[in-house]
Amino acid sequence: FRQCFPLFSTLFLFNLIESCPKFAMESMMGYDAQLYFSALYFPAQAILLAVGFVYKPQLLRLANIWSKRRRRRFDLIMLAVLAVVVVLTLAVIAFMGWIGIGIMSFMYGIDFTEYRMLAFLMVAAGGLTAAIDFLYQIITVLRHQDLATKPYLISFGAAIVLSIVLVRIFGLLGAVLSYLAVMALLLVSCAVSLFLA
Repeated sequence: FRQCFPLFSTLFLFNLIESCPKFAMESMMGYDAQLYFSALYFPAQAILLAVGFVYKPQLLRLANIWSKRRRRRFDLIMLAVLAVVVVLTLAVIAFMGWIGIGIMSFMYGIDFTEYRMLAFLMVAAGGLTAAIDFLYQIITVLRHQDLATKPYLISFGAAIVLSIVLVRIFGLLGAVLSYLAVMALLLVSCAVSLFLA
């Protein structure tokens, strides 16, 4: 229980962090805004799932490499996975710019053309989320999961404040911007925690 509680708390906090923009929209905007946000979130979630298929089968291998003190090889695999995140994020942005917006408009029966920039921002946030998830797994592989709790707590506080303020000022754009900003903060915080580990 003592070893796994930080894992539970960080995942619980992450779910709250992801939900903050939706909670803010629910209290200040109509249901349509939440529909748009959820639809724009779908391609971002696809990046997280795709990257998970890449690195999750490698976690046991990474743990073995770390236990054998092959730090250089461990670091190379980490960089390779993060490079995959960047390439996949750019590919999804390109796809959304090409036919992705049209496909979403067809699927939802709503014209997403005016939300093109929001879609790009949300995909960028999805790339950050995938990188965060990977770094979180690496922190766990290193058995320093206790270091992850503080960054998630800080990001949760930021998510509450940014979501309320930005949604009140900018509406749907504010929700997307708050999500992107908090994911950037969390990524930097996780990277610092990993460096300290």
